[in-house]
Amino acid sequence: MYPKKGKWKVYNVSVGGVSLVTTYRNEFKNDVRTIGINGLINKIKKQNRKKS
Repeated sequence: MYPKKGKWKVYNVSVGGVSLVTTYRNEFKNDVRTIGINGLINKIKKQNRKKS
């Protein structure tokens, strides 16, 4: 994922029949169900801080 002209763009990578976009979509869908959209956003922010 990368920002371009104020919008997010996504590259999809498929290896061995496993799609990166599909994997993230499913993970995000499960998180939204369990912790809500705000919980997902906070989870991503926390993960990004760890990588900085």
